[in-house]
Amino acid sequence: PRATLFPYATLFRSVPPGRSSSGAGGRESRRGAHRCTETRSVHLDGALAGIRGDGDRSRCRRQASGFVAERDRSGRHLGSDQQLRGDDYLTYTHRGAYSFIGRGSDPKRLLAELCGKRTGYGKGKGGRHIADLEHGVLGKSGTVGGHAPIAVGVATAIQIQGGDQVVVSLFGEGTSNRGTTHSSMNTAAVWGLPIVWVCENNGYVGNVPASAYTAVPDIADMAASYGIPGEVVDGNDVLIVHEAAHRAVARARTGQGPSLLELKTYRLWPFGEGGADLRNPQEIEAWRSRDPI
Repeated sequence: PRATLFPYATLFRSVPPGRSSSGAGGRESRRGAHRCTETRSVHLDGALAGIRGDGDRSRCRRQASGFVAERDRSGRHLGSDQQLRGDDYLTYTHRGAYSFIGRGSDPKRLLAELCGKRTGYGKGKGGRHIADLEHGVLGKSGTVGGHAPIAVGVATAIQIQGGDQVVVSLFGEGTSNRGTTHSSMNTAAVWGLPIVWVCENNGYVGNVPASAYTAVPDIADMAASYGIPGEVVDGNDVLIVHEAAHRAVARARTGQGPSLLELKTYRLWPFGEGGADLRNPQEIEAWRSRDPI
């Protein structure tokens, strides 16, 4: 049943404020300005486990094609998605599959789309290029970096209409080098748009290490070029991501402009199922001990 497989489908609206006290809400811990109670932690743990389960079940492959691994990066998706309201928006590049789950999309329709079935979100014609407009997920661009101008367009419409919605735009560290990403971040900063840029840095584009194509170790340093806040976060700790996203979303929603979050994480699986993995096995095992689950 949906409620069993998908307990997090309603959680993106956030835990009710009344559950945040130290009474029925449980023991309270503070890692920053935003409080995270034991109850909230349990909700996030359940949602994270559900996302992992869905990743395990979604190994559907078409003939002569593989899939890009997502399973081990669920901590960052859930932590950021949980801060969004039902009327907020989300754009993504290749690494956004779990965002559908965090937003409450139907897992059956997601799997059907990946398998090329007409019951999928794009009637089987989109494959990994999925959109769920009902839940504000605007789809994966056909080109790396194409997510960013879409985010700017939607955020501009929100600003013109006087709304308080927020756009979260997800991308990987490789996409940070694209001209569309830079120009969109600059435009968002100049116009004070309600966007939270979220970079998932797993250290590799395919089998190429980040050090081979990025001059700085932290993508968040880009934020200084645009005069916006930039923060490096442990992407494997769902609570830390949750709290950092809370600050960034609150800033955007109150008209203070965009922010950039860089979530440091790692891809435990090969880039493509069945493909060569040229990374150091010891490095992989070291990161495996930090698995979000």
